[in-house]
Amino acid sequence: MKTRFVSHKDKVLDKISKQLSSNLNAAAEYSVRHIKEKISTGGSVTEARYNIKTNKVRRVKVGVIHSKPWEPPYVQTGHLRNSIGYEVAGKQRGFYKRRIGTGIKGGNDTSYAICLEFGTRNMLPRPYMRPSMYETRDMVKKLVMAGLE
Repeated sequence: MKTRFVSHKDKVLDKISKQLSSNLNAAAEYSVRHIKEKISTGGSVTEARYNIKTNKVRRVKVGVIHSKPWEPPYVQTGHLRNSIGYEVAGKQRGFYKRRIGTGIKGGNDTSYAICLEFGTRNMLPRPYMRPSMYETRDMVKKLVMAGLE
C-alpha cells in the first residue's frame, strides 16, 4: 500500500498571512491611538460669554497656550491630531507593511508636523511620534505575534 503525501502548505501560509495582516492592523491602530492621546492636551484658552439677545452662553477662544520644548505639542486646532493615521504601504518579504504618520487621512495641511517632531533652527522639537512608537513597541510586538505561536 502506497502512502500519499498531501501538502497543506498553501492553506497554512494563507491562514498565517491573514492572521498576520489582521495583527498588523491591530498594532497600527493601537499605535495611532497612543500617538493621538499624546497630543490631546488642550492648548486653547476659552471663556464663557453670555449673549443677551439670544439668552445663551457660548465658549469663545481668547488665547493660546504653547507647549514647552521636548513635550508633545498642545492641541490648537485639532488638525494635526485628526490627520494621524495608518495605511497599508507596500509588500515587503511577502507581507504588506503599515505606514503610520500624518497626512494619511488627507484633509488639512499638516506640513508643520515634521517641524514639531524634529524642531527647526528657530524652535526646539516637540516630539510626539517617536516617543509614542518607543513607548508602544513591546505591546506592538505582542499584538503582531498574537495567535501565531
